[in-house]
Amino acid sequence: MNKSATLDNATDFIIKRAFRAGAVTRGDVIQALGVSTATATRLMVEVVTKRGDILERVRQKIVPRLLAKSPAYASEEALLQTLNEGGHNFLLRVGLYENELPVTYVSWTNSVPRKPGILATIIEAIRTESYLRIAYVGMREKEEPASRVIAPLGLERMNDQWRVVAQDLGKVGYPIRIFVLSRILDAEKAPLKRRPPGFVHQHHSDAVALIAVTLNPKLSPLQKEIISAELDIQDGKVRLAKRGIFEFKRRFSNEPASHGAIWPPLGDCHEL
Repeated sequence: MNKSATLDNATDFIIKRAFRAGAVTRGDVIQALGVSTATATRLMVEVVTKRGDILERVRQKIVPRLLAKSPAYASEEALLQTLNEGGHNFLLRVGLYENELPVTYVSWTNSVPRKPGILATIIEAIRTESYLRIAYVGMREKEEPASRVIAPLGLERMNDQWRVVAQDLGKVGYPIRIFVLSRILDAEKAPLKRRPPGFVHQHHSDAVALIAVTLNPKLSPLQKEIISAELDIQDGKVRLAKRGIFEFKRRFSNEPASHGAIWPPLGDCHEL
């Protein structure tokens, strides 16, 4: 890593830790960046010089200046975003040691396909803009695995479920469809020698829509205020990616399952 990148990483880490833990020591910098004592000392001097508007040196520690406001990337919102993304080197990314902020990740699903190599095949097709033939099983009643030819565009995570965003080459207009990764039973390169007629490679991102919502009248005024903030409801509307509308409705309202779908997939549940 070059000197400029190291200084940028040090600045990012020191600011996060200063505002989240109150102070940064040389040992913190050594631990987070894996640098020598001399380098850690130099970086601390350079960071305070660079961001003297919000940081100051007090004895052997770096602390926030009185009444200084943290940058956006060190905010509470950014902290939760970082925790949600996961990844390695917790201290460097978050600015806190793992024993200072124990975090537990709970997931109910396993998104790994049943056959090894499927994910690698999908990723290669996305990378090279190739076409795939997949065996896919949906959730409609009596549905059997079906062969689909798709143009995969990208991966998408909906809550803790990973999905493949793809254009369905078996449908008129080659619309974008979502395929739950764990329900793909097989995947191989499709034997297409040329681009399908009229095919236009679309982007994996989704359009945004405004959804009108009403709060349950049983909620108290305070509960309504909390839920409005939690779901970011503004003027009775929620902004959502169009692909997420059905999932949002099913999770937070009494929206029924799709016609013909077997839902919920579980019957009785009880603790043993």
